[in-house]
Amino acid sequence: MQSQDSRTRISNVRNNLRNAKDVITRLMSLGNSPGLSVALLCDGELVLSEGYGCADIANRKPATPETIYPIASITKPFAAIACGLLVSDKNLSWGEMATLVDALSHRTGLADQVCFHLGPNGQPMFDNREGLISVVNAMPCGDDDFRKLWRYNPLLYTLIGLVIEKSSSQSLEQFLLTRIFEPLDMRSTSFIQSTPSHATHCAGEAHVARPYAATRNGEFILRDVTPTAYEFPFNAPMGIQSTVVDMVQFARAIIDGYQSQRGGNPRVLPIPHVGANERKKKILFHSGTGNGFVSSLHIYPETADAVVVLANSSFSGNAANSVAVFLTCLLNDFSIDIQALEGNTKACSDYETDRWSVVERRLKKERATQRSGDAPRADDIAGVYKDEVTGLVLRIEKQDSAVSAYANMPAVQYLGVSIKFGVVTDVGLPLWMWCENTLCFLPGERDYQLLGMGYLNHWCQFYFIFILIREAGR
Repeated sequence: MQSQDSRTRISNVRNNLRNAKDVITRLMSLGNSPGLSVALLCDGELVLSEGYGCADIANRKPATPETIYPIASITKPFAAIACGLLVSDKNLSWGEMATLVDALSHRTGLADQVCFHLGPNGQPMFDNREGLISVVNAMPCGDDDFRKLWRYNPLLYTLIGLVIEKSSSQSLEQFLLTRIFEPLDMRSTSFIQSTPSHATHCAGEAHVARPYAATRNGEFILRDVTPTAYEFPFNAPMGIQSTVVDMVQFARAIIDGYQSQRGGNPRVLPIPHVGANERKKKILFHSGTGNGFVSSLHIYPETADAVVVLANSSFSGNAANSVAVFLTCLLNDFSIDIQALEGNTKACSDYETDRWSVVERRLKKERATQRSGDAPRADDIAGVYKDEVTGLVLRIEKQDSAVSAYANMPAVQYLGVSIKFGVVTDVGLPLWMWCENTLCFLPGERDYQLLGMGYLNHWCQFYFIFILIREAGR
């Protein structure tokens, strides 16, 4: 039974939410998202569950509370909870598996090398355990970094997924389904290559949001993301899809677990002071950026509050985090400068949509300082190449034509080949002669956004040096 203080607080939050729609839709627009869904829990009561904008532009399907979105890196807390369940089952031990805790906490000291595992359009660079081990072994780590530096390293969660499977004798998907999704009645939650256990819209079909990216001129581009972008090795770090309604169920379970432990588990971090008279609160927070989607989850276990925002655009801004900050302030009656929040949201969007032009300008500037060279023939460089340290593979294949990303740089010559990274992808990027013995694979601006290549945001990540050794008769 709710106390009078709780009822009063819930009533105040509902009043604060009366004019929230206009701010949410502005933040959604400034954050370059066609649509988003939100849910808000206050003192354990659902006070807001709403969708805004479009989940599917072409088919004019609106976003709703039941719209299914990939939740990207918010998948990681599910893997962590799975480890806790296995510890409770006595199939794992925190004490015996110290490195498991380190991997969950991103304190191994291993530096994530995104280019080792992520290719264009979210495709993995490898698809087996041997490839995973080779890449992890190649990650740099300083002598004094272990347990002293926090380094976000999502690929280590792939290792955690393998630990879960070995300890449970089940697939990761089956373990989470039977031990978390079904017990919490998260019926619209599943791994992305799977079908949720019930359908909510669209004549018996699940209502799934479509992924988008935005260009500098505000055009939304539909991402063509294949299921392999969410399968091994990305299943444990970012493979789950869900709805805000289901994620509220997840938040309630976290809150119940925290309060039953009297704050002893899990460990939480204090939220910074927002104003001089505003009390610190403990928050469990995670956000995610995936292939055309962003997500934000705030859980306040002491007061049984939660904010969930899921949106369908990425590498173009982050409407989900901005809306989550706004709703958090309304929930806690924090003062907030809406104009500043909107300005920060637009600045983030401008930064992300301008990445390609920044890279292109720098490549042109650097090229002007280099010597030109003779372009290699397509037949000379076509082939399969494998790195001996990481085991990573790239393929250079002959290709008849390409649209130049450097139309205003006549000296840049297309080589008649494309480059494919890894053993899974069918995405080929045209190769250009950049300067003496150096090739460049920066695509045009639209393809850069379409393929979700915002993770490559420095000019020197788009070229490589080749050495052509000519043998007698070859």
